[in-house]
Amino acid sequence: MMDMFRPTACDKGMVPVLSHGYPVIYSNSQSKFQFPYLCDPLTDAGGWIVIQRRSTEKINFHRNWVDYRNGFGYFDDDFWLGNDNIHAITLTGTYELRVDLRYKGKAVFAQYSQFSVSDEMSKYTLRLGIYSGTAGNSLDYHNNCGFSTFDRDFDNDPLNCAEKNKGGWWFNKCDTANLNGDWGGHDNKGMEWDGFINSFQSVDFSEMKIRKVG
Repeated sequence: MMDMFRPTACDKGMVPVLSHGYPVIYSNSQSKFQFPYLCDPLTDAGGWIVIQRRSTEKINFHRNWVDYRNGFGYFDDDFWLGNDNIHAITLTGTYELRVDLRYKGKAVFAQYSQFSVSDEMSKYTLRLGIYSGTAGNSLDYHNNCGFSTFDRDFDNDPLNCAEKNKGGWWFNKCDTANLNGDWGGHDNKGMEWDGFINSFQSVDFSEMKIRKVG
C-alpha cells in the first residue's frame, strides 16, 4: 500500500500513481470517507472504489459477522472493504457496480446500473439495478437479500447457506453467485458465478468495484 492523500473519491480520469497497481486513499481532513479505500483508475475510464478482491487462497473469507462488518485483508492482496464502509459509501449518492472475473485466462465482467447496501439494522440488504456485461446476470438472484455469515443466518433457505457454501454473502436459497466462497473450492463451496462457470468450479479471480453515477 502507498502512503498518499487525495481530496476526492476515485474521480473519473484520475491519473494512476502506481505503475504496478492502484492508489490507496487514506483518511484525512480532506478525504470523503473516514477509512482507507482502494481506487481503480484504469478500468472503463476509472473512478472505481474496490470493495472486494480475490486472487489467492492466502486470506480466509469464511469469517464471522463482525469481520465482514469491519472488513479484513490487505489492499495489496485480497480483501473485503467491510459492510459498514460499503454502506457509508453508497449513502453518499447513486453508485453502479462492476464485477470483474477470470477463470483459466478468460476474463468477463458484470455491471449493474445501481448498487447499494443498507445499514446493519437492515442486515446490509443488497439493492441492484439493471445488468449488462459478459459474465451473466448471476447476482440478480441475490437482489433484496440480507447479508449472512455462519453466525448470522438471514438467508431464505432452511439451511445455513453461509455455513454450507462458505463465506459471507447476500444468500438467497442459497446462491447463483458467491464470490466470498473458498478460493479453489468445488461443489458450491467455491467462488461461484453460475452465469460464467458451473457451480462445481471456482473462478480464479474476482474484483468488485463501485463508482458514483453522474
